[in-house]
Amino acid sequence: MTGHTLSDKVETFFLNLLRGTRVQGLKSIPQVIDNIERPLINISKNEIVTYAKEHKIEYLDDLTNFENKILRNWIRNELIPEVDKRLPGNVEEKISLLVNEIETIFDDNNLNFKYIKLANGYIEIPIRLVQNRNIKRNIYLSLISNAIGIPSFQKKDIAKIENVINTGSKTQLNNDWSCTSSNSLLIFINKKNWLEEYQKKDKHFGYFKFSLEDNISFNNNWTARLPIDYENIEIRPLNDGDKILINGKENKVSEVLRNYGIRNLLKEVWPIISKDEEILWIPGVRKSDLLKKYEINKESNILVASIEKSSFEHS
Repeated sequence: MTGHTLSDKVETFFLNLLRGTRVQGLKSIPQVIDNIERPLINISKNEIVTYAKEHKIEYLDDLTNFENKILRNWIRNELIPEVDKRLPGNVEEKISLLVNEIETIFDDNNLNFKYIKLANGYIEIPIRLVQNRNIKRNIYLSLISNAIGIPSFQKKDIAKIENVINTGSKTQLNNDWSCTSSNSLLIFINKKNWLEEYQKKDKHFGYFKFSLEDNISFNNNWTARLPIDYENIEIRPLNDGDKILINGKENKVSEVLRNYGIRNLLKEVWPIISKDEEILWIPGVRKSDLLKKYEINKESNILVASIEKSSFEHS
């Protein structure tokens, strides 16, 4: 058992907040964790001192507690008293209620972190989780803002995100990130990250992964048998004016993507496979007539595309 008090809990809350913690860090100090219990965690230090004086119980004050060069001491001795002086109500009680609410949300497993998916330069969350203005939405948005390197979404950022949810448009956030919606998902994309991967000619592009295989047991829009001169094959983002030959007719690649529900930002970063500037394949969407000819001839270079995202709860 330890002697941590409500005052310690509130100070730790402010410490974590000022250091830029995610919302889970605002749970502050738990009452019980493993074999550690803090029976005084919901009693303020002032109450304990008053009790000690009334019952003539001797206690010691650590002199280092008054050195305000230490951040915790500055919060205890200056910040909290100043807030109490300027605003009505007791700040410890206010923070205690907030921490209890956060603890309840996390402990009741009401937050569906497994539905938030991440990859390099990409985050998605079901719109239904952030549609309603409540503390859960604030927690989700706080987690996402930290994940994309923004200390906290400002009111203007949240207004932009709400507009995306309501209109299906796209909007630019700071730090090279943008926001859009697609198929009931709110999506955050760092286009710069994706384009840098294309320039590196890596095997990963955002949440896409490409691998060469000798054999496959299936054949669909996520696999392609490529021509022998594989060196001329390029994986790149969409260019203006790109067209793909399907059933003897040239189609704008942007229109094909749109018809498959791939719009806005996703359309701008979706990988396109071309050979000598002719579009062969839109992974996961359509194959060109030329690629189908290669596949009939069973060319040996088999390229497999897959989407790889990790769950936020495991990140």
